[in-house]
Amino acid sequence: MEKRLDPILATPTLPGTGGHMGSEPEDFLVTELARYPATGEGDHCFVRIRKRDITSWEAAGRLARALDRRPGDVGLAGIKDRRAVAEQWLSVPDVDPLAALALEIPEVEILEAVRHGHKLRTGHLAGNRFVVRLYDVDEGAAARAEAILNHLAREGGFHVFGPQRFGSRGDNAQRGRGLLTGDVRIRDRRQRRLVLSALQSELFNAYLEARVGAQGGASGDGLPPAPLADPWAGELVQKTDSGGLFAVEDAQEVGDRMARREVVITGPIFGPKMRRPEVGTASRVLEDRVLADAGLELAVFDPWKRIAPGSRRPLLIWPSDPGVREIDSGLEIRFALPPGAYATVILREITKTPFEAMRP
Repeated sequence: MEKRLDPILATPTLPGTGGHMGSEPEDFLVTELARYPATGEGDHCFVRIRKRDITSWEAAGRLARALDRRPGDVGLAGIKDRRAVAEQWLSVPDVDPLAALALEIPEVEILEAVRHGHKLRTGHLAGNRFVVRLYDVDEGAAARAEAILNHLAREGGFHVFGPQRFGSRGDNAQRGRGLLTGDVRIRDRRQRRLVLSALQSELFNAYLEARVGAQGGASGDGLPPAPLADPWAGELVQKTDSGGLFAVEDAQEVGDRMARREVVITGPIFGPKMRRPEVGTASRVLEDRVLADAGLELAVFDPWKRIAPGSRRPLLIWPSDPGVREIDSGLEIRFALPPGAYATVILREITKTPFEAMRP
């Protein structure tokens, strides 16, 4: 399968701003949006931190060492960008909130500490809010950015995995494939999970691109068409309120529900526990083709079902709370995204700059 760093765009006909992200961590601000508030009671302590220019794992490790806990004791809901200033929640067992608030940790500021009844787990967040500064943009960039953001907020954009998913050298998916075939050995469980997840992400991106290519469609008004507006019979769609999956029976009825954002088409995160479309449906044929193009069969994931069980992922996302502000030598872009979505994907839609040139 051909490696593709820059996946397809949902707004190819809308001119971009050009430019690139700033080089300082303060040019990329991330605020985690909590799914639920801490209760103030319980055996765990939820700690809200502001980290600067370090990974979420490093921040969690430093917090664990400062509190004399094991790194595995620290829970977190999501992984934030390293080259950023990011606020997020961590959890630590059997810690007094006052003790957490008194800590002084390099590159980690303690903002809040509250008791709660259980550990934070991956996915326990409502989303993330981003404020990103772009520099060296083209003339008229503010109007272009507003047009693209408003279009994505209205019609949706592609829920592709960004380049961070594939590692600093971009080879994590390749290593994951080697792990499945026995050509690569990795002892660290977290690293095994990381590379297999990267492979699953690469396959998902390939499926999404193939699904969009099969959809086709054009707009007569110069604007991009609403992406993936027509579901296929037998395709698996997800309810946006509950997350429940079901197969399309009446494509017209489901298409109307999609227009109201009640449901969204899903794609495969391949694994042994992933629900699949029925044999013979167009989406099942497309899934099989993506695996075959990668030289894989679904059964190769079976030995790894505990760390790569598989799931379904929506093919579309809708940025919310968009905003654009002109600053010296550039723009400040604001938007919020659901869990698992990548700000860099939205920024590439806005700038039309290749990923490799987006960071200075």
